[in-house]
Amino acid sequence: MKTIKELIFFSSGSADDASTWSNIPFLFSRELVRQGLIVHKVNLRNKFMASFWENCIRRPLKLIMMPFHYDPVYYGHSRLNHLLSEKRIRKAVNQWPNADYCIFIGYQHANHYSSIPSLLLSDWTTDVTISLKNLPLKTYKGCIQREHKAMRTANYVVSIFQLQAEKMQKEVPEARVRFLGGNVINSFYDGVINSEEIIKKKNSSRKILFIGRKTSYMEGARVLIEAMKILYSQDQSIGLDIIGIEAKDFTEELPPYVQCHGFLHKDIEEERDLYYRLLMEATVLVNATPQWAAYSSTIEAMYFYTPVVVSPYQEFQNEFGSDIAFGKYNDTFNEKCLAEDIDAILHASNYSEMCLSAHNAVQSYTWEEYVKKIIDLIEE
Repeated sequence: MKTIKELIFFSSGSADDASTWSNIPFLFSRELVRQGLIVHKVNLRNKFMASFWENCIRRPLKLIMMPFHYDPVYYGHSRLNHLLSEKRIRKAVNQWPNADYCIFIGYQHANHYSSIPSLLLSDWTTDVTISLKNLPLKTYKGCIQREHKAMRTANYVVSIFQLQAEKMQKEVPEARVRFLGGNVINSFYDGVINSEEIIKKKNSSRKILFIGRKTSYMEGARVLIEAMKILYSQDQSIGLDIIGIEAKDFTEELPPYVQCHGFLHKDIEEERDLYYRLLMEATVLVNATPQWAAYSSTIEAMYFYTPVVVSPYQEFQNEFGSDIAFGKYNDTFNEKCLAEDIDAILHASNYSEMCLSAHNAVQSYTWEEYVKKIIDLIEE
């Protein structure tokens, strides 16, 4: 067994910036340091080229090619980004030749330039992103091929989702794909978590919480607002807080009991405090958007004893079962059915038990525990 002491940590975006890819590079690298490892952080993203590509290449080309239904790749999936990133990888492994391992956030790169082994970690591959966002497959073929090459090169490829890990292993059988069990919560809360106080506060609250960016979850937010109109007509004490979307993003005027807070940066104290205050006051978190319902924010809400109403997407069911004790699945996705599910939780006689069940389901999903699993894997 080899003892890991020194790592090179690669991410697309600065690992010192908490806003990079759902806080994961920041929290992951910070926990590696906390566990006594030397971590050299390398940002693979060229901000100037990313801006140039989007504003001077992709957008004009998209307008020109619109009649032909051609959608150019985003910079992060482009061959130019890949080549510039590879240049930084070569430089890094030459700069720190004594590193024990390279850790990559994402599946597009691995170390091809020295004997330092590689571990790749992400959620899913580009083909899944293409499916979720309805992007043209033929445009992203080159990116998919580069991913498969990196996966075959790496010593380990880790997905934080079991079903994705199984799918990736079938698609790239030469890769050493692993699922480490459970998942991980991207929490920045550093206060004392008192379960009795939190549950007591939630019992007396009538607040519904929605978390999701407008780019992916606007449809879910709109249906929830319509459901809130039904609920408010029956109970004027309830309210809805929306994190991730601003009021101006809606074409319609919002009711006074709906408050939009926009995107809240967890690395900014005032915004972080507001985020966790809303989380601890919420009676229930709701995001029933079909296919995928903001998994990361859902499990964090659960960690803070919050029952949930979500769509029964496959990854969530695989992890927590087809019948959840900490909330409800909503597969109808209309305002009437959603209002009924929310109302059932608001008036549940076993509400406190639901809060405890939510927390218990994810209580081991900390970065401390997940990093231990990563270290155990690469020290095998």
